[in-house]
Amino acid sequence: MIMGQKLLIAAVAAISFRRCGRTFPKEGVVVDYPDDFSEEEWGVLRAEPMLHISVAPEEAEIAADAANDLKAQLRRVVAGLASEDFGEDGAPLAEAIRKALPGTSGITKKLVAEVWAELKDQQP
Repeated sequence: MIMGQKLLIAAVAAISFRRCGRTFPKEGVVVDYPDDFSEEEWGVLRAEPMLHISVAPEEAEIAADAANDLKAQLRRVVAGLASEDFGEDGAPLAEAIRKALPGTSGITKKLVAEVWAELKDQQP
C-alpha cells in the first residue's frame, strides 16, 4: 500500500462486516491509507479473512492508463532501437530502453518482455 492511496475495503461474504469500529458493506467503502486507521488497525484489517482490500477503482483506472501509456512509449522506442540494442534471443534489452527513456520509472524486464511479445504477435 502506498501513502495517500485510496483503498476499497469490502465484506467478502456477508451483507456487511464490522471491524475496527467501522462497518464494511459487500459493495465496499473507500478509505484513505494510512489516514483512516491506526497502524495497528491496518494490521487487523489486512489479517481479517472476511474483508477484501484492494485499490479503489479510480486509482486502479489511473494506474492502468499509466501502464498503457508506458507500453505505448516502449513500443515507439523498440521500433527505433539499433541492432546492438537487442539480446541474443532477439528481444530488446531493458537497459537500452531505459537509456532511450531517461527518468522514466517502471521499465522492468517483465514489462519489456510483455511489450516485445505483443509486438511479435502483431508481425505478419
